[in-house]
Amino acid sequence: MPGKLAPFVATLTQALKADAHRPRHERRTARALLMQLQAQGYDGGYSRLTDFIRAWREQEGQAAVANAFI
Repeated sequence: MPGKLAPFVATLTQALKADAHRPRHERRTARALLMQLQAQGYDGGYSRLTDFIRAWREQEGQAAVANAFI
């Protein structure tokens, strides 16, 4: 995954995993995550970040369904 977001994928994934365990109203928004990454030097776009978050959540959702007890 080349691009401006690549150096921040580990940080972003860690934040998303932490937020996944929180109640929905306590989770960080994409804008809050953008501000956090910008403080660390990210100078990419908001839409690229939201695309990554959306894809990550979709992938994690499929993993949760695969591990569901029936």
